[in-house]
Amino acid sequence: MKPKTIIDLFYEPISNRSRNDALMFKQNEVYSSYSSEEVRLHTECLATGLINAGLSPGDKVALISENRPEWLFSDIAILLCHAINVPIYPTLPAAQLEELLNDCGAKFIIVSTMDQLAKVEQIQDKLSSLQLTIVMDLEYSNCEEVQSLKKIIKRGRSSSLLQLNQVSKLRSSINPDDIATIIYTSGTTGPPKGVMLSHTNIVSNVIGSSKVLEFD
Repeated sequence: MKPKTIIDLFYEPISNRSRNDALMFKQNEVYSSYSSEEVRLHTECLATGLINAGLSPGDKVALISENRPEWLFSDIAILLCHAINVPIYPTLPAAQLEELLNDCGAKFIIVSTMDQLAKVEQIQDKLSSLQLTIVMDLEYSNCEEVQSLKKIIKRGRSSSLLQLNQVSKLRSSINPDDIATIIYTSGTTGPPKGVMLSHTNIVSNVIGSSKVLEFD
């Protein structure tokens, strides 16, 4: 059966072509890897943790990060929650972040580093819809409005089976025409505009590319 959503694309190779090096990354000039099962587990636990933190279907989550494994975990976890991912260039200054975050009405923000957190904190009081900032590189926080990604994943891992089933139910309720992501234009000829892309938009690109590019 052809995949209809981005979530279908995510689970298909994990279910049918499991491997020990499904996701690789370089740290201190040495490659490390996540297995298919580890990728699935991290993503599902993060999704459950996000739901526990108050994320609801249709909510927008801004993702401000460089390319790293946690970007993938966050992206798919947001979609598993039936929420909308709003990826934002990590090079943007705080003033531009303020405009985009208010325009999309981001409820949660997931950022990579403490430098990215500092930019969000500069504009925190001007973000009316923001409820929670999650930081990939943060180890500990005594502030409820700022949490570490590891803590959110840990909470999801310790959740009850009922909540894990909730993720499964949300997955089955995702419609191919649902908005998956809002990607902002560069704004070179005017203010940046949020382009709404559905699961179908992206899945059709993947299927079309697979007919031209050889995937082993």
